Amino acid sequence: MEILFIATVIEVTVVFIAFLVLYIGSYLIQNKQTTTGRRLKAARGIEARALILKVEETGMAVNQQLPVTLQVQVLPERGRNFVTEIKTIMSGLELRTIKSGSMITVFYDPSNTKEVAFVNINRN
Repeated sequence: MEILFIATVIEVTVVFIAFLVLYIGSYLIQNKQTTTGRRLKAARGIEARALILKVEETGMAVNQQLPVTLQVQVLPERGRNFVTEIKTIMSGLELRTIKSGSMITVFYDPSNTKEVAFVNINRN
């Protein structure tokens, strides 16, 4: 009886730690994306429209937040278009509103076009 109780406590502890690690990981990823967006704006990143080419869920949902990768074609007002990927966290509701062919607003670093931050979905 005592062994069964100890095994149950260990299982509950392991599950709790696993959820805690997933929650902290999700928070850190989301915080990194927010920080990247702020840093690009602060560093005078260039705002541009971008066409979503592909949307891919890249992990398990935590607190209804899904890690996704967006493959986008950035359409700057000046210069050449370029294709890049944006890794971000979205709610399930937000994810349902964007599809391939949707337009979004992004900020990008002109000296490093791999550094792109998602700003919002264009509703026009």
